[in-house]
Amino acid sequence: MQISEKNKQNCLLVKYHQTTGSHCFSAHLHEYTLMRWMPLRSAIPAKKKGLSDVAQEALLAMKTMMEDPEANSDAPISSSEVEALVAEKQNSALLREEVDTLKKKAEIADEALAKINQQQEENNLLLRRILSLSQVNS
Repeated sequence: MQISEKNKQNCLLVKYHQTTGSHCFSAHLHEYTLMRWMPLRSAIPAKKKGLSDVAQEALLAMKTMMEDPEANSDAPISSSEVEALVAEKQNSALLREEVDTLKKKAEIADEALAKINQQQEENNLLLRRILSLSQVNS
C-alpha cells in the first residue's frame, strides 16, 4: 500500500510525460516548449533586422560624400572626416527638432498661463463685486 501511494505522489510531480519516442528528452522538451509558445509568437512582433532609419540616412550621406569629393572640396576626404561631418549634421538636425518641440511646449504653456490669468482676473472682479455689496449692506 505504501508503494502505491508513493507512485501516485510521484506521478503528480511529473511536469513532462515521457513521450519522446526515438529522440532524446532534451530535443522533445525543446519541441514541446516551441509548440507551447507558438500562439504567442504570432502576437510578438519580429525583431527589426538591419539599420535604423537614422543610421541608413547617415550611411547614405557618408557614401555620397565619399563618392562626390568635388562638392565638398578639391582634396579627397578621409572616412573619419566624413563621419565627423555627418555626425555634425545629424546633431544639428536633432538640436533643431529639440528646439521645435521646446517651442511647441512653450506655446502650450503660454496658452495655459493666459487662461489662468484670465480666470484670475474674473475671480478678482467677482471678489470686488462681493466686497462692494457687503460694504453697501453693512
